[in-house]
Amino acid sequence: MDGETGRYEGLCDTFYKQQLGGYAIGQSVTVAITIVNIVIRSFCIWLIKMVGYKTISAEIAAITITIFVATFFNTAILLLLADADLS
Repeated sequence: MDGETGRYEGLCDTFYKQQLGGYAIGQSVTVAITIVNIVIRSFCIWLIKMVGYKTISAEIAAITITIFVATFFNTAILLLLADADLS
């Protein structure tokens, strides 16, 4: 019996290490996307305020559209790179 369990023990260790690695990568990508989106948001707001719109409505509309487009593409690109097979 011990011979058989010893044979499978290495296989289970490999499985758990790979599963833990995949989970860690997934969580890291989630944190990276969140941080980068916050930075993009702050940068877009700063740039649009530097433009100096005449009305607050135009400024808010520009901020909303810019942040939506920037965070949408950032999230899409990072998720595609995380799931891509780059080998």
